[in-house]
Amino acid sequence: MIVLIGTKNETKIKGAKCALDKYFNDVELIGVDVSSGVASQQLLMKYMKVPKIE
Repeated sequence: MIVLIGTKNETKIKGAKCALDKYFNDVELIGVDVSSGVASQQLLMKYMKVPKIE
């Protein structure tokens, strides 16, 4: 069975393969690039608009 996984991160791919191997035989995972719409780096608090609590 070939499974496409939405990541190129080898650690995530290995984890998913480990889980799938428990339930299926002969699993091949292929990592693919996908757009998550989320920035690759977190925003710092100084750039976020946070309401003042008085």
